[in-house]
Amino acid sequence: MPAALVTGIALVDLAHLGLGLPVVGSVNFALVWLCLHQLGFAWRDGTLTRSPVTPGALALGGLAALVLLAVPGPYPVSMVGVPR
Repeated sequence: MPAALVTGIALVDLAHLGLGLPVVGSVNFALVWLCLHQLGFAWRDGTLTRSPVTPGALALGGLAALVLLAVPGPYPVSMVGVPR
């Protein structure tokens, strides 16, 4: 389920940022929160802890994604007060 939500988030971001459709930007608010909600359930029921990927590798992957999306990518470094 979270993988499908991440795909949906990426597609909405592509439509919003890549194609210049600001109307769909609000959909990401719901998709991101739903994805985090589902990740919380996956963590709590043990699905995430059965993964062969170590927590350190997950942290490094998340940091790499953050740097790639914020520095050369479409997102600003500060997400505070970002216009829609």
